Amino acid sequence: MVRFFALYNLEKVPEQSDQIFTSVYNLFEDPYVKKHFSKNFNSYLDKNKPPDILAKKDEYTAFDSIVSKNQGKVIYVDFWAPWCGPCMSEMKYSKILRETFKDKNVVFVYLACDCSAESWKSAIANNDIAGINLLLSDDALVLLRKRYAITGIPHYLLINKIGELVNIKAARPGDDNIKDEILKLL
Repeated sequence: MVRFFALYNLEKVPEQSDQIFTSVYNLFEDPYVKKHFSKNFNSYLDKNKPPDILAKKDEYTAFDSIVSKNQGKVIYVDFWAPWCGPCMSEMKYSKILRETFKDKNVVFVYLACDCSAESWKSAIANNDIAGINLLLSDDALVLLRKRYAITGIPHYLLINKIGELVNIKAARPGDDNIKDEILKLL
């Protein structure tokens, strides 16, 4: 439980990783537990640290194809996974957002990651995730994480009608500000 608390806070304030580690590490008395917590924490940091450099512009993914095919439309992108609680709790708001812009030039793209094809398909069906759905390969995920500085999910992007990224950390579907952001781009 304490480990999850530490990792949750690390996602929220990564710049305070040293303080989070120290405060949680000092709660443990057992050397075995301390050793494994330290190992898991450092592994998590390595896996989720922001990239040092952006991806090369000539690297291409299926997502790039989606963006180029939807020129003239605003694109709202959702990086998610079926096992991610915060991702799934936003899906009901995503459905409302899609309904709000149903007859507008807005495309909703759902990029799933770190899951099996079965769990991905099941989540789409069970949560009525309509729009463009893509299950990212590991290679594509690594590339997109570098390109868009994605350190965790859920993560949202907003792309304008000419295919330019205008918000690398767009608001969640449940945040009323996203409606205004999209309207400004239409």
